[in-house]
Amino acid sequence: MSPGKMVAQGGHAVQYMCMDGDMVRDKWFWDWQQSSTKIVLAVTSLEEIEEIIVKINEAGYVISEVIDEGRTEIAPDTLTCACVQPMPRKLAKQFVGHLKLLK
Repeated sequence: MSPGKMVAQGGHAVQYMCMDGDMVRDKWFWDWQQSSTKIVLAVTSLEEIEEIIVKINEAGYVISEVIDEGRTEIAPDTLTCACVQPMPRKLAKQFVGHLKLLK
């Protein structure tokens, strides 16, 4: 993905998470609204992001997935990005602590 496409996909992921009905009732979400810190991490494969999504869903937390419509660079119906709900760093590390920052 080009850098611009990655930024757009990340924007979609945050937007979808913010629109989730469960999020507007979540204390961590409102705490996050004060700082709006965003940490962008890289996965090495589609399988890796799919495994993370499953683990977060099974643990009962919110993760918004971005499935591309295929209008530009990506094939239609391709998972491109996901946004994990705001949560304490210690908790997030069990799901994404092995990932490196996207550079």
